[in-house]
Amino acid sequence: MHIIKDNKGISLLELVIAMVITSIVLSMLLFFINGATNVFKKSNNQVSLQLDAQTTINQISKLAMEAYSMEVYPESSAEPVRFIFEQESGYTAIVYDETRNILYLLEAVTLEAACNDAVDKSLHYLAGNVDDFGITADADKRNVKIGLSLKLGKDSYSINRTVKMRNAS
Repeated sequence: MHIIKDNKGISLLELVIAMVITSIVLSMLLFFINGATNVFKKSNNQVSLQLDAQTTINQISKLAMEAYSMEVYPESSAEPVRFIFEQESGYTAIVYDETRNILYLLEAVTLEAACNDAVDKSLHYLAGNVDDFGITADADKRNVKIGLSLKLGKDSYSINRTVKMRNAS
């Protein structure tokens, strides 16, 4: 008499081997996905910083080009530094709050208001994540050099631009 064995099932050893192979493949897949996610976050931060810096320096450059003159107030103090541009319609101050790493834009009718008015931070926000900012005028006060550095986590981006004040006398 001939005995027929039905070998359609799987053994415990085959099941364990299949689970080990599956876990190895899944862990490799998760490792690659995690690496790709980290690269995406880093490049996204860099692009965001570059875009913010370009936008901010373009806005400040436009203000400087149309300005008649520029003053820095206060020259030395614990207060936020204000770079004040005299415009046709009044004064525009770029306020650098170093403690909060933020730039604000303040529009005022008089020079005194541009130097002393409180900044409504929610309405005049210009840029955040500011690591360093400065504007200097050359000797004849017709050209200004704008320097801006933004930092987000370990990523940073710096940009400099020299602008001629077209309306300077």
